[in-house]
Order: sequence, then C-alpha cells, then structure tokens
Amino acid sequence: MTKPLHVAQVMGHMSGGGVEQVIMNYYRHIDRSKIQFDFIVDSDSKYIPMEEIKSLNGSIYVVPPYKNLVSYIYACEQIFSKIKPTIVHSNLNSLSVFPLAAAKHAQIPIRIAHCHTVASPIQSENLKAFIKESLKHFSKIYPTHLAACSKSAGEWLFGEKTYNSGKVRIIKNAIDIEKFSFSSQVRKQKREELGIPPHQIVVGQVGRLCKVKNQLFTVKIFAEFLKENPEAVLVIAGDGELRSTLEDKVAALGIENNVRLLGMRTDISELYQAFDVLMFPSMYEGLGLTAIEAQSSGLPVLSSSNLPEDVYVIPELLYPLSLDEPISAWVDNLRKATVYGRTKRSNKELTFRRKLILQNAGYDINKNSQALASWYLSIAGNNFVSM
Repeated sequence: MTKPLHVAQVMGHMSGGGVEQVIMNYYRHIDRSKIQFDFIVDSDSKYIPMEEIKSLNGSIYVVPPYKNLVSYIYACEQIFSKIKPTIVHSNLNSLSVFPLAAAKHAQIPIRIAHCHTVASPIQSENLKAFIKESLKHFSKIYPTHLAACSKSAGEWLFGEKTYNSGKVRIIKNAIDIEKFSFSSQVRKQKREELGIPPHQIVVGQVGRLCKVKNQLFTVKIFAEFLKENPEAVLVIAGDGELRSTLEDKVAALGIENNVRLLGMRTDISELYQAFDVLMFPSMYEGLGLTAIEAQSSGLPVLSSSNLPEDVYVIPELLYPLSLDEPISAWVDNLRKATVYGRTKRSNKELTFRRKLILQNAGYDINKNSQALASWYLSIAGNNFVSM
C-alpha cells in the first residue's frame, strides 16, 4: 500500500482570511491519496476549520504565536522533528524565515517560502510592517524553493532579479469555478433564507471587519444610496475587531433596518448569488481572492483602485475608483453596477463565457491542484518513498 507525501502547511494566525481559503481550496481538491497536509497554526488563531481538516485526514499542530519568537521556533522545530514531513510549506510571506529556519534545523529536506501579498502602503510607518519589510533580506536563506501568488508578490519578497531568473513558482489563488457560478435557483433559496424578496437591491461585502477592508466607507456610501433606493439592503459577512464600531456607525446613520451583519459564514458562494453588487473598497489588498470569486459568480465589483492587477480578469465586472473620489462618484458607480448585477448575471451565454475566461486565466482549482501535486512530488524526488 502506498503512502501519501506529507506537506506541513505553516499557516500562522488563522482567522478565516484569504490565505487560509486558498490553502484550504487546494487541500479540498488535491489528490489526497498522493499528497496529505499537516497544518501548523498559532495558538491565538480565531478560526481553525478543525472538523473539515480532520474529515480530510489532515492533522493540526498548535504552536505559540510568532510574537513569542523563541518559543515559536522551538515548538516548530520540535513538531517537524516529530512528524518528519518531506516538505514544509510556509505561507507567512517574509515571516517564513522563522518556521523555515526551524525546518532546516529539523533536517526537513524541502522547504518552501510562499508569498501571498505585497507591501502595504497604508502601514508603511507601522513598526510591525517595518520588521516584516526588513525580514525580506533573509527570505532566501532557509527555503529550498520559492513560490508566490503573482508576479508582483514574487518580486516584492524575493526581488525582481530572482523572479526574472525563473526561480519563483507561481501558485495562483485558484477557486472552484463551478461552485461560484451563478445559479438563479441558489439566488432564490438564499434570499428566502435571508428574508429578502426578489425586488430588493442587495449590496454585499465579504471579509474581516477591520480598518483595511474599509466597511465604514461602505456604510457611508450605502447610506447615500439608500436615499434613492429606500428598500435596499446591505449585507456584510465576516467578523473582526471593527464590529462594535461598525454597529455604532450604522446606528448613528439610522439605517439599522437596512443593514445585516451576518458574522462568520461558511456559505459565501451562496451569498454571492443573493447579492446584486459586491463592495470591495479596501485601503490595501494583497490577494483579492474575494474579487476573483465574485467575478466567477458574475457579480459586479465596486472596488477601490488598490487591487492587485491580476484581479482584473473580467474587466466588465469591475468598477474601480480611487478612495479619494467623492462619495457621489461611488454612489453613481454603485448605481451602474447594480443595474448590471440585476439584468445580466443570469445570461447563460455570459455565464459560460465567464467560466472560460477564468479557466484560461489559470484560476481553475482542479487544474491547479493537479499541478501543485505534481510539483510537490517532483521536488520531493528521492526524499520521498511512497512504499
């Protein structure tokens, strides 16, 4: 009987964010008879999909937060020495230097540093951001292989010269295109579940409730939009440190009856179907996974102009604006996007076209998971024996 190759995925602080969704997407679709994941997660994680990971025969190992650096590195080294994965795949961007140093000390033969983001312009004066930026200089010391979600991410962490040399493997933020494709039946069911009739406009936003995701800006725009669409509903899925502030803002604007804060959800693909437009006014965005998912659903995206360039897969669905533009400009774009969302999403020809565009752009999780499995097996080489 053959045994699968074990890959230890270093996840850091798990909170239901984009990086975790990407790795879980790959885990759900990869051939687990050939590749099996172990998850290394920080003890202060807020959302760990334990049941799903265990149902897929994965294991979870908890380590102290990386803020306790000595304890963190020691715990990682102890775990790697104990479980002996063939590959340690770190998803911590510039912070990967720490778990990969532990992996090298534990004599793990294959060590991957994976960058999922680029520098945050709004946090440039933040001490935490400064430290992460400084660690870039050590990003190539401990890994044996380099990976990134995009060209810009690869150049940011590993340098333009290294990227252009072909040493950085691109692992796209792939999605289950079929799962996110528009379904009028799912739309009807989800709206009924939410108590929203067909005629009501639904403006949606998905993501952690935090300053960067800019939900407070969304609420301001929506309050103005309500003046001409008094029955419209704003549905926000996600949780985070900004929740109480957001609730206070909604109350101050007197729009409580038109706003739903759903908290953490596991039915995001279905919620997209219920929406007419997605708000995405991020101050900064490293992955833009939500925008990719929305485009697969045929959902127009009213976004800030700060999205990564590889997010612009289906241009007709993206309505980018600078955050410096007046609220009136955002309301005008919201009006246009809503018209598209309520009139063209159900077109079967356009739905088929969207699938092809996303597949050709390299976002199909089925093809990407096969490619990732092949890469893992290839780089493992003689370090892995399946019998």
